[in-house]
Amino acid sequence: MSSNRKLFSSSLPILVGAAVAGTGGVQPTPVNAQENLVLEEVVVTARRRQESLQETPVAVSAFSGEDLEAIGINNLVDLRVIVPNLDIQDGSGVDGAGNIYIRGVGQRNSDIAADSGVGIYLDGVYIARGDGALLDTIDVAAIEVLRGPQGTLFGKNTTGGAVLFNTVRPQQEFAGKIMARVGNYDRTAAQIVLNIPISDTLLTRFSGGITQRDGFMEDVISGDDYNDEDRTTAYGQVRWLASDSVTVDLNVNYAETDQQARGQRCKVIDDVTGWQSQLFEPLVIPTFGVTAGELCAESEALDSDQFQTNREGLYYAKTSGVSATIDWDVGDSLSIKSITAWRNTEARLDQDLDAVIAPLLESSGNLYSDADGSKTDQYSQEFQILGEAMGGKLTWQAGAFFFREESEEKNVSFVGPWPVADLGPDGVVVNHFSDLEGSEAKNTAWAVFAQADWTFAENWELTVGLRYTDEEREVFGQFARPYIPETITTGSTIVPLAEDTWLIEQDSFTFDYDFGDPVFFTDSEGKVSNDEWTPTLSLTYLFAGGEFINGGSGYLTFSQGFLSGGVGIGFFGPQAFKPEEVDNYELGLKLDAWDRRLRVNAALFHMDYKNRQLTSIAANPSTGGVQPLSINAEESSITGLELETTLLATENLQLTFNATWSDDEIDKFQDIQVGLNTGNPDCTPALEGAVEGCEIDRSDERLPRIPESSYYLAAQYTWQTRVGTFVPRVAWSIINDVERCFDRSSCLSGEWYVDEAEDLSARLTWLSNDAKWRVTAYGTNLQDNEIVNGGVVLGDSFGFGGQILNPPRMYGVEMHYNW
Repeated sequence: MSSNRKLFSSSLPILVGAAVAGTGGVQPTPVNAQENLVLEEVVVTARRRQESLQETPVAVSAFSGEDLEAIGINNLVDLRVIVPNLDIQDGSGVDGAGNIYIRGVGQRNSDIAADSGVGIYLDGVYIARGDGALLDTIDVAAIEVLRGPQGTLFGKNTTGGAVLFNTVRPQQEFAGKIMARVGNYDRTAAQIVLNIPISDTLLTRFSGGITQRDGFMEDVISGDDYNDEDRTTAYGQVRWLASDSVTVDLNVNYAETDQQARGQRCKVIDDVTGWQSQLFEPLVIPTFGVTAGELCAESEALDSDQFQTNREGLYYAKTSGVSATIDWDVGDSLSIKSITAWRNTEARLDQDLDAVIAPLLESSGNLYSDADGSKTDQYSQEFQILGEAMGGKLTWQAGAFFFREESEEKNVSFVGPWPVADLGPDGVVVNHFSDLEGSEAKNTAWAVFAQADWTFAENWELTVGLRYTDEEREVFGQFARPYIPETITTGSTIVPLAEDTWLIEQDSFTFDYDFGDPVFFTDSEGKVSNDEWTPTLSLTYLFAGGEFINGGSGYLTFSQGFLSGGVGIGFFGPQAFKPEEVDNYELGLKLDAWDRRLRVNAALFHMDYKNRQLTSIAANPSTGGVQPLSINAEESSITGLELETTLLATENLQLTFNATWSDDEIDKFQDIQVGLNTGNPDCTPALEGAVEGCEIDRSDERLPRIPESSYYLAAQYTWQTRVGTFVPRVAWSIINDVERCFDRSSCLSGEWYVDEAEDLSARLTWLSNDAKWRVTAYGTNLQDNEIVNGGVVLGDSFGFGGQILNPPRMYGVEMHYNW
């Protein structure tokens, strides 16, 4: 067994190699890594303790805070081109919520009744909601991306993997750092870090930052810019060294996002009309003079940085969190940790889902007085016990976890208003479909887990782990129609003519979208309980140092993951979906070679999924629109190979090459496709008989958000001069063949099938001789490529859908100073 195998101390801060984060990281300063021409050890916490990355039987990409700054990672989103099989976009649909996929597993549906298959942990605290989850990299100690199910140590909601985001803990010395960044599109960003020790035993650390940038998509109707950035983040930490063996960390964090929605260009799907477009033609054509499809074509013909919308889009999210972590080193071979946390999330969104100026499908959690978006409070408590026995040959850990989440959400879905008849001086007849959707969700989960690592022979280690999770989810929904909105227009008399239709006795009118006193006319509720055992079994061989191979490991792992089921609440009633389960088989190889100048990490995996949770749509009989619906694909699988390499080619040149190859299959997936009523007796009528839902086999489609292949190549050169060190860096990536479709027509069309997403970026950094100053000129997407990275795609409904593009060429300068 190698001498550095166990790094057993739960109270130490996260450490990611002093020199190079060996799976894609870079060395920002010419210290030991280049001088001694070796890649130094990387320490990770992928198994809830500190250990060498090269001897950990988990596929992990790890980056220190210095690595992130040197590469130019300013937000979790920026990791998408570097980390194999990691897909992060800067929003879900048109909002700005976190939408993370690992190995093709995540969650498109971001409402309070659904969870993602990727767990995000901030300083050990699980983040349940996607709103506010796109964390800016402010004062970061390390980020680790764990690929594959982590169901034993990290529990439910990790069927795809986990992202561990750890900030720097307070230190003993007074220190600080400032950063300023400017760039095109009026980008401005600033960060500050202050480490202030109060005494030898009481330490504090404060950090914060702002990020602002103008949007790059123009709404030609209003002239407003969309796809902007406006985020504020703050951390406050107190560390109390209560004794030689007890450390208490108090962490307070706050983040706020207040920006426009993401603007989406419309894209026509050939030979598909869409049932919703046909139903609303009698309203669309008199109002706009053309069909909805022709409106989409008008938008599609605009310049690539332009689009059309009839809404003043908004995305707002605010998160607040408090956690207390207690580390107690009971003895040389036993430690206990407690993590107690509370987190609050608030979000509001005003969105145009149909991508055209006709109000076909709108949603707002902001405009109506009785709709205030979503609010979530989560409470968690975790205990971990770590120990050693048999002279260090047996390392074990056990623990318990409790989680409680209470959420509420109010949004309004509406179609219109439509002026259906002009009565001249007598006024106008208006048709307006809308409903107020309110829901509450309560999620309670508890778990116990244990895992042991036994070095049963020289260089051989066996890992056995097991977790039991019990979870209950309750969802309650209410749906209301407006009681003749009292403030539908100013200074007018409103006469009800029929349901959804009013006579407004003046020539023109405006809506202020106030429901007044809504009448709740339907309730819907559901409850599900799930429990599951999720084991892990891994056999690891540690390579002894040799003439060419200097260390590392090979491993064979079987692990299971579990994503709890739930209940989707819509106007159509409660729709239960089953828990998602996965069996993962993984063969990994991690090698340090060529006098520790070359690091090669590879993982070959196969994942069998049962009841994979995907997102479909259902008709809303209230508005005539659609609503998202979580459903299960009964059988699916993903097979892939991931490769990460780092090479110190010369004293000054470092090369990084990462790649993935994947094959995904859906073996069984039955869905309901909504369309105009054809009288088919095998279909179910909906929307008063005008629309029907027919069962359809979707097993010929691909799984979303996993590339068939991807490549990342970076070169960095370190040039030392009398006036400082210059570090030029160039990185190129390409991600091939990714599905971003949603419903059946969209997936068959190929319009949301991204066959090639290429990015070229460059950085030139100057480091002062005293290592206090760093100035960097940077550029991203230097080729100014246009790539579809999201959108609301509803081909079955409209015959068209929205496409959201990646940011264009960005460039600027940033400055760092530390003391």
